[in-house]
Amino acid sequence: MCEEGFFWNGSECANPCDLDPCSSVANSTGLCTAYSSSDYGCGCLEGYNWRQRNCEIIPKVFGNICTGKTSCYSGLGEEVPCPLSIKEDSFGQDACYATQKVCVPQSFTVQTISNKNVVVDNNTGLIWQQTIPTDEYKWDIAVSYCNSLTYAGYDDWRLSSLKELLTIVDYGRGEPPEMDTTYFPDSTYAQSKSYTFWSSTTAAVDTSYAWYMSFKGGMADVNVKTDTPCLVRCVR
Repeated sequence: MCEEGFFWNGSECANPCDLDPCSSVANSTGLCTAYSSSDYGCGCLEGYNWRQRNCEIIPKVFGNICTGKTSCYSGLGEEVPCPLSIKEDSFGQDACYATQKVCVPQSFTVQTISNKNVVVDNNTGLIWQQTIPTDEYKWDIAVSYCNSLTYAGYDDWRLSSLKELLTIVDYGRGEPPEMDTTYFPDSTYAQSKSYTFWSSTTAAVDTSYAWYMSFKGGMADVNVKTDTPCLVRCVR
């Protein structure tokens, strides 16, 4: 039986951190965490992630943005401390990546251009329409609305894709709308009592359907283009 922090390697109790492996790793804080007798992880500076024995810069890409989840749960639904290693039960939950800074937190800036506010996503570079129409449109009208929109001095707006809408969902809020209302105010949602936004993404199996994003529960699904009106938020 080894003391806490040490692991049996077949002949003795060992801790790989005793060799101070993180001191020579670029962009490391020097903090070492042992996972087994030979496996360890190093703490990394802000903006870097421990991967393959290096602190690698976290790429600011769509698939690497944090979902907003900050708590981890057991298989029984009980809240538990977030696991730190793939070797631990329940590892791989969204909050694990946030805790270890493997994902990039959402980051937005509001800019006022020609007396209109836009929301700049500091991670993706996308620019979002902040003030949206209170009307709900069928899909073809939604596409046309964005294509013809002149807003904040720009005329190259378009209907956002499903992938783009997913980057502004905040699953940690726990109540609708599941997005940061500091940047995406909810007065329009409250008035229309809808949290469903069309995307430009047509369903692959049946092109008469298109994907939508519901910010009430953070669910993506498909609707018939000609039947169902949804809200619209344009992007460029």
